[in-house]
Amino acid sequence: MKKLLFFISFLLVAVTSIAQTPAAPTALKLTGTRSWIRLNWTDNAANEQGYRIYWSTANVKPGTPNATIGANTGRYYISTVNALTDYYVWVEAYNASGASSALTGMVNTTKAWVLDPAETGSLSIPSSAAVPAGMQLYWHDEFNDALLNRNKWSTNYYSTIDYRDTTNLTKMQTNTLPQPAYRMTGSSIQLLVSAAAPAQAFWPNGRKVSSIQTYDWQSNENYLDNKRGGYYEIRVRRSNTTQVTNLNAAYWFDSPGPDLKYYAELGNTFTSKTGPVTGVRPRGQVFEIDVFEQGDNAATSTITPFTIHGNVAADGTFQGNLGTYNATLTNQTSWATHGMLWTPTSIKYYINGALKKEWSGKTDIKSANHFMNVFLGIYGAGDSASMEVDFIRGYQWPVVNGNELPNGGAEYGTQLLPWEGTATVSATAQRSGSNGFALTAGQTLTQYVYLDNNQNYQLKYWAAGAGNLEAKVENITPVKGTTQNIYLAAAAVTASFSQSVLDCKTGTEYGDHVKTVKVTFTNTGTGLIKLDDIALEKGGTGGSASYCTASGGTHATDRYITSLTSTGAGHNISYSNSAYPANGYGYYTADSIAAAQGNSFTLNMTNSNNTKWSRVNVYADWNGNGSFTDAGETLFTAGNASQDNSATVLNISRTVSVPASAVTGNTRMRVRFYDAWNTDPGPCGQADYTTAHDFKLRITPAGGGGALAVAHTMPAEEQKTEGIFSIYPNPASGQFTVKHESTAAAQGRLNILNMAGETVQRRDVRVEKGMNRFTVSIAGIPAGIYVVVLEAHNRKSTQKLTIR
Repeated sequence: MKKLLFFISFLLVAVTSIAQTPAAPTALKLTGTRSWIRLNWTDNAANEQGYRIYWSTANVKPGTPNATIGANTGRYYISTVNALTDYYVWVEAYNASGASSALTGMVNTTKAWVLDPAETGSLSIPSSAAVPAGMQLYWHDEFNDALLNRNKWSTNYYSTIDYRDTTNLTKMQTNTLPQPAYRMTGSSIQLLVSAAAPAQAFWPNGRKVSSIQTYDWQSNENYLDNKRGGYYEIRVRRSNTTQVTNLNAAYWFDSPGPDLKYYAELGNTFTSKTGPVTGVRPRGQVFEIDVFEQGDNAATSTITPFTIHGNVAADGTFQGNLGTYNATLTNQTSWATHGMLWTPTSIKYYINGALKKEWSGKTDIKSANHFMNVFLGIYGAGDSASMEVDFIRGYQWPVVNGNELPNGGAEYGTQLLPWEGTATVSATAQRSGSNGFALTAGQTLTQYVYLDNNQNYQLKYWAAGAGNLEAKVENITPVKGTTQNIYLAAAAVTASFSQSVLDCKTGTEYGDHVKTVKVTFTNTGTGLIKLDDIALEKGGTGGSASYCTASGGTHATDRYITSLTSTGAGHNISYSNSAYPANGYGYYTADSIAAAQGNSFTLNMTNSNNTKWSRVNVYADWNGNGSFTDAGETLFTAGNASQDNSATVLNISRTVSVPASAVTGNTRMRVRFYDAWNTDPGPCGQADYTTAHDFKLRITPAGGGGALAVAHTMPAEEQKTEGIFSIYPNPASGQFTVKHESTAAAQGRLNILNMAGETVQRRDVRVEKGMNRFTVSIAGIPAGIYVVVLEAHNRKSTQKLTIR
C-alpha cells in the first residue's frame, strides 16, 4: 500500500511539472531602425514550445500573435515597419499548458543610427594599431545583424561619375535603381555578383554592381556626417572565379550630390549632360578617394592601389589624379585591414596597421572640408565574385564638454598628436591630469583643426612659468594653406598658472563646410613656459582679427608701387614711394581713402619698371573681418601669366565700387604683386618674388559722401571706472603693467590702440574684486604714442602710453 501511494505521489508531481507554463523571458532590449526592429531577450524557460511576438502602433496588445517562433531563442526581427513610428512590443513564452506573462516594451523606428555601448565595448576583433591615440569610435557597422541596417546604408548605388555620365539617371531620380545582392552571415556582409545576381545589370554592357553607401542621391540624405575627418578602417577579403570580367572590389569615398558642384572646380561653370553646373571645390582638393580598387584576380594579385582624384578642366573634362600609390598586398582572399586617416592637412593610407603612403603638405592640402559618401562594393560581369566585409569603423577625436581642440591637456600619452611643433609633453608641466606641455625659449605648439564656419570661438588656455607667450589663431584657406586672418594675444607669464582667453571667429566656407583653423603657441621669451588645459569652444564676441603681413621673400626687390592716388572719394590719398618695402611688405598709415557705402572712386597706380614681370591683385576687406578672401573682396586683377605685362601693370587706373553692405569704419586695401611665371599666392601666401602694399580705407555710412572723420578721438561713451587705473613704466619698452582697482569681479578686455584708432593688440583679462595688475608684452609693436583702453563693467578707462 505504501508503495502504491508513493507511486501515485510521484505521478502527481511529474504531471504537475509537465503541466507548468514556461518561465517568462526577461531583459527585453528593442532596437529600432527605419526598416526593422530587433528584439533581444533572455530565455529563462526550459520547457517552452516557442515564443509568441505581438506588436502594435497603439499601446494595446493584439488578440493574436503577429509572429510565432521556435524554442531556445532570444532574438527576433520585425522586418516590415514604418519609419519614425512608435511601436509597442510583447514577447511571451508558451507551451501546451499556456503562456508566460508577457515581456513588453516600446521603441521608435528612428532614422538616426546610434552606437550600441554593449557592442562597442566588446568588439570581437580589435581594430589595427593605426588608430591614432585619443580617437574614439563614433560610427561603425560590425554587420552582426541578420538584416542590413538601413539607418547606416543606402542600397541605391550612384556616384559622381554616374551622374556626370547620366548612367541610369532616370532610375536614380525615380528610385528604381538596380538593387545589390548581398548575404548577411551574422558576423559579416558578403557583397556578391554573378550571372544570376543582382537581377539587373547596372551598365548596358552587362556589368553588375553590388554596393552599399552612406549617402542617397535620390533623397539627398546623408547617413554619415564625417566632415571633420577621422580614421576609417575596414577588415575585408574577396574572391572570384577566373571567368568573371570587368572585376573591381572597392572601398572608397566620393563627393555627394545631388549634382556636380563638387566635381566642378571653384570659379568654373560648364554645361553638363544634366545642365549648367558651377563648382564649389577649389582646385587641388579631392572629389574622390579610392582607398582600394582591386581589379585583378584575388588569389594572384600582388598590389592594391590607393588613388585620390581631383583635377577637372573648366569645361568639365577630367584631367587626372592628385595622387596614386600601389601598395603591396598578396593573397587577397585572406583578411586584411585597410585604413585611411583624414585630417585637416593630410590623407594617410594604412594596410594592416602599417602606414603605406601619405599626402600631408601644409601648402598643398588635398583633404576635403565637407562630408564624403562612403562606398563598399563589388563589380563584375559574366561570372561570380564577392567582397566580404567583417567590419567598418570610423574614429574621431571627441568633443569633450564643448572643447573642439583634441588633446588640449596633453593626455594622449607622450604623443603631441594631433599637435605639432617643438614643444614636449611633460609630467612636470601639468596643471591638471597627468601631463602638460613644456615650451622652452622659441619653441612652438601648433594644431590644425576643423571647426564650424562663420562662428565665434574662444581659445582658453592656462600658462605658468617665466617669460612671454604668444597665442595665435589663423583661418586657413583650403588647398593653399595660406592665412586669411589672424587673432593674436601676447602676454607675460607668471609663476602660477593663470587662464587667458582669446576671442576669434572662423572664416566663411560654402554651406556647412568646416573651416580649417590653425592654433599656435610660441614661447617668445627666454624662460620655460608650462601650458595646459587648452580648449577651443564656441562663444565669445568673435574678437578682432589682425591682418597677415604677406612677406615677399628675398628676390625681385625692384617690384613695388611708386605712386598711388585716388580721385572721386570723400577723402583722397596721394602716396609716393621710391623703395621696395622691408621684407616685401609695407603698410602706409599716414593717409587714407574715405568713401561712403554704395559710392565709387578711381584708383590710380604707377609701378616700378620691373613690375612688368609681375601680375597684380588688388583686394579690399569690405566686411572688416581681417581677411581679403570673402566674396567680392578681390577688386581687380591685372597682367597675364608668363609674359611681359608692361601694357597692363606699369600704369593702372580702375574704378572701385564700395558695396552698400560694406562695414563702416576703418579697414584695409591690399595691392599684391606676384611673379607672372608663378602661382598666385593670394593675399596672404608667403612666396618669393612678391610684394604687398597695404593702405587704409575708411568706410562711412551711405549718403555721407565719405568725408573723413576727425582723427585721433576716443569713443564718446568712454568713462572712468571706479578706483585706480594706471600704467607703468611709461614710457615703456618690452612690457608694461596695468594697475586697476575694482569693486567687483568681471570679465574684461585690454586694448592697445594706435593714434589712428586701430587696435594693435587685444587681450581678454579677468578682473577680480580689489587691486589687479596685468603685465602686458609690447614686443613687436613699433615705437610711438598709443592709447591703452581697459573695458570692464560696461565702462572704459584710458591712458596714453609711449612705447620706445
